Amino acid sequence: MDMRIYSVILLSFLSLSVFGVQPVDTTKQEKMKLWLFAGFGFDYMEISASESMGLGVQAGVILNRWLSAGASLHGVFTLNPLKDRFTTQDANILCGHGGLFFAPIIYPGALVHATIPVYVGYGSINYEQYNRAESASFISASDNFMILKPGIEVELNLLSFVRIAIGGYYECTSKLKLNQEGTGERILPRNVLNGFSVGMKLRFGKF
Repeated sequence: MDMRIYSVILLSFLSLSVFGVQPVDTTKQEKMKLWLFAGFGFDYMEISASESMGLGVQAGVILNRWLSAGASLHGVFTLNPLKDRFTTQDANILCGHGGLFFAPIIYPGALVHATIPVYVGYGSINYEQYNRAESASFISASDNFMILKPGIEVELNLLSFVRIAIGGYYECTSKLKLNQEGTGERILPRNVLNGFSVGMKLRFGKF
C-alpha cells in the first residue's frame, strides 16, 4: 500500500481520537502521571479464505488515564491448510510482526469504556508447503512487510488491576511479493493479509 494512503488513514484516526476524548480543563495544572501495564490476547481473521489465528503480547504505559502507548509482538498462522495451486500440496501461512501502538481512552473512569488503538509495525511472512512424499515441510516463498492496524475496542474494568477488551480491527500491509521460485508466478495476492479481524485482550496493571 502506498505510504500516502497510510498517512491518510493514520491522520483520520488521530482526528477521531482528538474529537473523541473528554475536553481538558486548562485552568488546572495537573501533574503528569504514568501507570504501567502488560497483557496478551488473540485475534481471529481469514487469510486467503482460510480461518486464521493471531496471538500477541503487549506492554506499555497509560498517561493521565486517557492515553495508552507501548510496544507489542504478534504471531499469525492459518488454522486450516491451503491447497497450493501449482502442486496441490498442503500449504500454510506463517507470519510475525512487532511494532508500536497508541490508544486514546474515552471515559476511562467508567466501568465500560472505549479505546481507539492504532498499531504500526514491521514483520515477515512465510509461505510453507508440506511435501507428503517426504513428510517434510519447507518454505517456498517469504517476504517482509509494513503493517498499519487501526481499530476500536470496548474495555471492561474487571478488577482495579485487570481489564478485558473486545475489539474490531482492520489490517493493511505494504504489497507482498510471494512468487513461485523459478517461474516467478505469484502464489498469493499482494494484499493477502489485508482485512478485518476481531479479538480479545487481557491487560494487567494499574489503571
